[in-house]
This record gives sequence, C-alpha cells and structure tokens, in this order.
Amino acid sequence: MSLEKSAVGRIQLMRLLQILFWAVTGLAALSAQPVPRVSPEAAADHLARKVDPVYPAFARAAGVEGVVRYEVSISTKGHVYGVMKVSGPPSLDEAAVTAMGQYVYRPFEENGRAVNVATTVDVVFRLGEGVRTAAPYPVEKVSLDRWRDGQFGDFTAASDADSASTISPNLRSWLRSDAATCGKALPWSGAELAEKRKACLDALKIIELPVKRRGVRLFFASPIARDMCGASGNCEIDLVEEDATGVHPIADANGWGFYAHFRAGSAYPDIFVATHVSSRETSVTGYVNASGFWGPLYCGSIQSDYQGKETAEIQVCR
Repeated sequence: MSLEKSAVGRIQLMRLLQILFWAVTGLAALSAQPVPRVSPEAAADHLARKVDPVYPAFARAAGVEGVVRYEVSISTKGHVYGVMKVSGPPSLDEAAVTAMGQYVYRPFEENGRAVNVATTVDVVFRLGEGVRTAAPYPVEKVSLDRWRDGQFGDFTAASDADSASTISPNLRSWLRSDAATCGKALPWSGAELAEKRKACLDALKIIELPVKRRGVRLFFASPIARDMCGASGNCEIDLVEEDATGVHPIADANGWGFYAHFRAGSAYPDIFVATHVSSRETSVTGYVNASGFWGPLYCGSIQSDYQGKETAEIQVCR
C-alpha cells in the first residue's frame, strides 16, 4: 500500500510540475507579447491626475523652454513605469520625468481586462513673456571651425597639468566618497572600501579650470588612463565647483575630455564635454552657468573628414 501511495504521489507531483511548467510558459508568452499602443489623445483622456513640472532654476535663468517628448509605458494600475526620451532640451529632463512619475491614469482595458499600454507623452515648459524677454541666453549657436595649437578658435582642449596636489581636503573627501568617479556603490566595505576609494582618487586626473570669480574654484575630474574606462574609451567625469559654502557637483557625465570657453562678460567658462562616437565624429555636450546655476545647454559634434580636416558646430539643445 505504501508503494502504491508513493507511486500516486509521484504521478501527482509530475502533473503539478507540468501544470506549473505550462503556467510559467504561458506567462512568459504573455509577457513577450507586444504592449498595446494608445494614441496620445486617448492617454490624455485617461489622465486622472496630472502634475505640473517644477521649472528648473537653470533652465529658467538660461531662458530655456520647449517640449520634452517621451515614449512611456503605463501599468494596469495607471502609473508610468517606463520612460524613454525622444526629444527636448536636456536641462528639462529631470523635472519632466519627476512630474510624469506622479501622473495617475484610469486603467486601460482590452477585452474587459486591464492591460499595460504604451503611448507618447509631451511635457511642456513655457516661460512667461516677461521672463522670456528678460533672460534669453546670449549665444544660440557656436561654431568651432579654426583648429590650431590644440584649440578650436577660443575653445581650449583639456591639456592643463594635473591639479590633484592642490585640491582642498573637502574636495578630496568629496571625490573619494560622493563623486560618480569614485563614490558609486562598490562591493566592499570598511577598510577595504576606504583603500579602494583612495586608489581611485590616486588614479584621477584632476584639472582646475579658470574662473573669474573670487573664492570659487572649478574642477574637472576623470581617470588618468582611458583604458580604465571600458571598450568605448569614455570615462566617468565629474564637474564640480567649490566655494566657501562647500563642494557643489555640476554634472557627472561620460567622455574623454573637454573644451572650455569664456563668453564675453561671463565669470565662468562654458564647459564642453567631448564623447568619442566614431573615428570621424565626437559628440559634445556643453554645460554653462546662468545666473549662478549650472546645467546642460549645448549639443553638437566635432567632425573630421577623410583628409583630417576638423569642423564643429554646437547649438542650444532643442
């Protein structure tokens, strides 16, 4: 009798495993099915709670406005759970995504069942007319068409001496613990973590950029050896400002170097981080200071033809 019970038990177990197998297979097949797409208008009709974005201080000071467009996924509960940017000024990204994260949609249904859907969402930023006329950014388009002695016109490539020995203890501590280059989550702790961070700091090239404002220092930090940065050759970069109130990160980006340029009347240089794309093109993102606020403003590229002639054109991101 015990043998018969054992055999029955094995049969029941096999049947249960088969049911579980087909259930998992079915769920996988469902998850592999394309998510139904709805029009932006239909999505807007389902929007039960819309949250206006908080206008970023930098974008307002720089006179940046426009529409940031995203491809988004909306869950069966009506929340945005996936976002992919399509277009729009980068200085408005974070505010737009933060606002969309608080949207609530009435659930979408297909054949009487709640489903995830995909759609396009535009987040609009508009300055008031008075603000727009009072604070337009002065340079809409930048051309770097004269290459000589390591410079595109007035733009200087990153060739300064390493300034690591002259940084303050506060900045040294920040780079070791909070910077993107050394402060990211590492699989160590305690003394070993401190040792790894010290080694990372020792391996950074730290360049001080000129600033025409007393009591302010500006730094570019990136690994010395580009072969430390993966197959792309693009390293994690920290742009950081230090003043009497402490250390203030400007941006963490990926690239291999930078060009710096002073606009007439500006106390701060515009900083153009260069990212290698191919043998004949380098993409560029320009960070600027507008009324005391830093942010990404310019997009463009430096291009080289087959004869080695290099030209570049950079303009305000739209």
